Amino acid sequence: MSTVDVYDMATARELRGITQKKMIEQYHSPLISFSLNIPGPEKDNTLYRKIHRVGEIVIEKAFAQHIIHRISQNGKTGPQAYYAIKMPSPLIKKETVKIEENHPYGRIFDIDVIDLQCKPISREKLNIPGRKCFICEEEAALCSRSRKHGVEELLQKIHSIAEML
Repeated sequence: MSTVDVYDMATARELRGITQKKMIEQYHSPLISFSLNIPGPEKDNTLYRKIHRVGEIVIEKAFAQHIIHRISQNGKTGPQAYYAIKMPSPLIKKETVKIEENHPYGRIFDIDVIDLQCKPISREKLNIPGRKCFICEEEAALCSRSRKHGVEELLQKIHSIAEML
């Protein structure tokens, strides 16, 4: 089991930003950046890769006619995929929110949409309600900030959702 620390996550975030910027510049299109919401120090294992692959298939099906380029990577900070999409970024965001809200693993998926200025498109900007916590249905951001649920409780919920795999 490989674990990550704050430095690993910060480095991964920085590399994600570089990859996103390069793809947007190269393809002149908005971008989907897809990873998983996994708490705790273990971000990469067989189960998480399987869940991520399911998400990739769902994204590829939803945007099949609009994908210009795709990159998929695995690393100790977890699986990651990027898609250059030939569509307006607000429409992309609306579609990705549908995936996050309606797919059985949608609460585990972390699908960000990055516009041509390399800025993330927020749900708030489109007047879409924030994500719900997978444990208590409160606003996920509030639970996360207050650390309302422990890592073990969150991982148990992820594993129970993943049993549908």
